[in-house]
Amino acid sequence: MAEFLKIAKLNEQDVAKIRALEEAMGTHIMAYQPGLQMADLTAEQVQALQGVEGELGVILLAYDE
Repeated sequence: MAEFLKIAKLNEQDVAKIRALEEAMGTHIMAYQPGLQMADLTAEQVQALQGVEGELGVILLAYDE
């Protein structure tokens, strides 16, 4: 299965660096790292996921840790 990104676990010092960069740039920044394996769904599960996506107007990702 494909590997996707997850939100990075950062220490206080790393967070402070990113916050300083956000302030300097006037924008929001999110830190990600590799780590999520997409779930191997059945066709029925994919249909259920897509149904909820359509109802909510969002994109859903199913993954295994």
